[in-house]
Amino acid sequence: MKEFIDEFKHLERICNELYSEQHGVTQYINEMKQQSRHASRRIPGWDEDLASLKRVRHIRNNLVHESEETVEYNSADIEFIKAFYQKIIKQQDPLALLRKQEENTTSPKTDDSSRNNSAHSVIDLYAEEEGSLITTLVWSLVVAIFILVLLFVIFVV
Repeated sequence: MKEFIDEFKHLERICNELYSEQHGVTQYINEMKQQSRHASRRIPGWDEDLASLKRVRHIRNNLVHESEETVEYNSADIEFIKAFYQKIIKQQDPLALLRKQEENTTSPKTDDSSRNNSAHSVIDLYAEEEGSLITTLVWSLVVAIFILVLLFVIFVV
């Protein structure tokens, strides 16, 4: 049980940072639900990832809140949590893939290599020094800039 809870906390922390609020996994699930109508056909594994996220969140909630409901989990659930965390770090998670697709279809091709390289270097830095306050601040700044760019694209373009 401890390994499951620890891995879920790890995933929750990165999702909290992505959304700058608590209950980041729930926020991630809610965003996936909002996008599901069109994204589930465009992003491979979308429905499976959404179902697995809901499952591990349900298991975690029952374990932590000592529910009378019997919940069973196995090593596949723990491996999913670890793999999903890595997808987020590598920007290969469903929402990141959806954003990349939308950027490629809605904006003209420009040379974004310097911006993309700096984003990747921040993610690499985050992966190496996860507990660092500076890294957390930089990661938050990158996410804030990404959100601003996304809002600009949505409302201006």
